[in-house]
Amino acid sequence: MTEDKDFGELIVVQRRLHSGITPFLELSIVEEAVAMQEVLTYDEADWKSGA
Repeated sequence: MTEDKDFGELIVVQRRLHSGITPFLELSIVEEAVAMQEVLTYDEADWKSGA
């Protein structure tokens, strides 16, 4: 996860193919924090196994 705006340019504006990038668009800080926690929880086992 990143808040780097260059990724947004590449995957949202230019619609480039990507894998493993989760954009959080137009969310409040609270909504973004909740969404990030959900992603971390959902993908935790994969990351622990080295994905």
